[in-house]
Amino acid sequence: MPISGVPPAGSVHDEGEIDAVVDLMRTSNLAIGAKVTEFEERMAVLLAKRFGVMVNSGSSALRLAIDLIGC
Repeated sequence: MPISGVPPAGSVHDEGEIDAVVDLMRTSNLAIGAKVTEFEERMAVLLAKRFGVMVNSGSSALRLAIDLIGC
């Protein structure tokens, strides 16, 4: 049974997010750029860490975490 007010699936993107994606798609830089750097820096501050690292997927994040703990 879904939690009241929380849809079980569907889009949760607002117009601001859609506009940001469209703006990014109009550039030729779809890899590492200013937005990635900004995200990494803001996440590091939010989590009180020196660095933040953005990866392409949850699998990559898990692989990085496993490598960092030495498994």
